[in-house]
Amino acid sequence: MIRKRVEAFYKEEKGSFNILSPGIGIFEIKVRVGDILYPGSYIGNLNLMGSISRVCLPENVSGIVKSGENNLLIFPVGHKTPILSLKSEVGKTQRVQNAVKDQKTDKSGKHEIIITAFTTGVFYTKPSPESPPFISSGSVIHKGTVLGLIEVMKSFNQIVFTGDEKYEKGKVKKVLEEDSSEVKQGDPLFLISVD
Repeated sequence: MIRKRVEAFYKEEKGSFNILSPGIGIFEIKVRVGDILYPGSYIGNLNLMGSISRVCLPENVSGIVKSGENNLLIFPVGHKTPILSLKSEVGKTQRVQNAVKDQKTDKSGKHEIIITAFTTGVFYTKPSPESPPFISSGSVIHKGTVLGLIEVMKSFNQIVFTGDEKYEKGKVKKVLEEDSSEVKQGDPLFLISVD
């Protein structure tokens, strides 16, 4: 099911962001404490009388999920009700503008790259509704591995791990968007660890 995409509101305070609901309804949170979120990252669903909106971070907000506003995964919200808070980690969560860019080194010495949507469309993690996903968290990938699809006007375009002259294989750390979700060009889709 394709859902309407809306941006959350936010309030910035001393090295953190409080993320606020964009409307009233029932909120279903889809991130966990410790998750790294990027501008445009999907954080949950807002359901108002059966109309579901996919709630994403604003373009200038990123960080690590510090806490939810309560221990529930599904809870009622009002307009600008707090949903969660992020610890600002600018160096770790800088937005990537190209499909394979912004390489970083984590504590283990491995680099992380983010693969983003090369166009606006509908993102699919599997070739058909009955099929298993192309990849999942923990999958080892090589140059040429198909990671997902983006549909634009009934045309299905493959998202392929291209690697580069230095990195020809990697491991999927996280799939950042849900299957059948609307994405914009530049939205982060996969976090990949390479060494």
